[in-house]
Amino acid sequence: MKKTSIFFLLSLCFTTIFLMGAYQIREKNRNDLLSSQAQIIGANIEEQFSNYFEQIALSAIQLSNIRNIKNISKEEVFRFYDEVLKSHPSVLGINKINPQGVIDEVYPYDANKGALGKTTQTLNELKNSDSEENVWVSNPFKLYQGMMGFGFYVRTSKLQNEWLAVVITSDSFFKQFIPNELGENFHIIFQESDSNQEYLRSAEISPSVPSVTVQVHKFPFYNRHFTITIWPRRSNFETTLPWLMPVLLSFIISILATLAFIWWNKNNESKSRLEELNQLLRLTIHDTSNSLTAIKGYLEMMKDDPELVPIERLSRHVSFIIDLLDQIKVMKQLSSTDQDWKLSENSLLNIILEVSDILSDRMKEKKISLNYNPEHLVSVKLMVNNSLFSHSVIGNLLTNAIKFSHQSSSISIDYHQEENFHVIEISDQGDGMSQEKILKLNKRSKISSSAGTSGEIGTGFGLMIVQQVIGLHNGRIEFAHSREGGTVARVFLPLT
Repeated sequence: MKKTSIFFLLSLCFTTIFLMGAYQIREKNRNDLLSSQAQIIGANIEEQFSNYFEQIALSAIQLSNIRNIKNISKEEVFRFYDEVLKSHPSVLGINKINPQGVIDEVYPYDANKGALGKTTQTLNELKNSDSEENVWVSNPFKLYQGMMGFGFYVRTSKLQNEWLAVVITSDSFFKQFIPNELGENFHIIFQESDSNQEYLRSAEISPSVPSVTVQVHKFPFYNRHFTITIWPRRSNFETTLPWLMPVLLSFIISILATLAFIWWNKNNESKSRLEELNQLLRLTIHDTSNSLTAIKGYLEMMKDDPELVPIERLSRHVSFIIDLLDQIKVMKQLSSTDQDWKLSENSLLNIILEVSDILSDRMKEKKISLNYNPEHLVSVKLMVNNSLFSHSVIGNLLTNAIKFSHQSSSISIDYHQEENFHVIEISDQGDGMSQEKILKLNKRSKISSSAGTSGEIGTGFGLMIVQQVIGLHNGRIEFAHSREGGTVARVFLPLT
């Protein structure tokens, strides 16, 4: 569970970092592309707006020239006005202004009346500007129904200072242009540069929008500077939570990767468990075959002369098979993943007394004495699973020590503390193991080979069980040569 959690967290961190980086690169590329598009669109707007102004100017100048024709009737003038209104849908009306600055002619009145007051005000700006130009453009002002517009003034008589005011709405121009060119990808603001008065605003620029791409185009027309600001549209999701998509995607990928890791881990565990069972089967077949072969030989001898049968050896082989079956039961118990390994405080002295009592007959047979200091061990308290640790660890190690000890020798049990571990040492006075075997046993994570010498009855089950039970207690086991020439097994258990 711990490995799975660590894998999930590491996977989530690395995937998030990778996807956030990829997202930032994507956003940069997207903004670069939108910036290029905005430049093209801005240049296109500039060109079309320039043409638009030029067309309006030509039409207004043409009307001014018509007004200067002598003996032209008002009906003919209005007919020319109608042609201009038809050809330029953005023109709301045409007003004639006399030298006193008063509008004395309005056409058409119904569509134009909402702009009359503003036309007079902007005319005052024209007078104050001392412009010598024959064409002058006013600041933008609000028309009726919320539209924005401006006045396009053309001088009809320089001597008499008479003007034609062509009232234009900027909305109609942009409304037919924006859907075709900008679509849903961009917003736009069109304003007068000096006064910052706006002709058109499609949306507010939010200060919280990251990486906003702004393109500004300034171009002068008739003493006015116009600014076009274009920036990419962004959805609320992209604007407010730019990191959410990579994080969600990282979370999903990490979950899938963790599930794959769990499957891989369980698959490896299954393979390892199968290998252990195969190894267990090989050892079982090997060791039982040896003992049953010996028993069969003794039974053949009994046919000829029952007195020749070594009853003691026959008993030893039968006892070995019984012990072997008991070890297999313990191995099956250890392989259960559902087993609840409960720990409790146990006295080391009581564990040794209990095990030594069970093994007393074997020690008497070989006249082996067991040496330990009861006063030293009585105060040692171990947090272990009593039944497992007593019989599967201390019992197996003492059984091996008895098995490989010389006749009339001794086995010693010592205890001390080393760093944060209890250290229990069991030493025999046998022939000992080779240095190569000791190194091999200490390096292997699971001890599977017998610790005995050739020709002796031995099984790898005992040491395999010792290794597994000590592992369940978060400890370890080490082997070394004893000072008496035999083997010493050191069991390390955590103090806490």
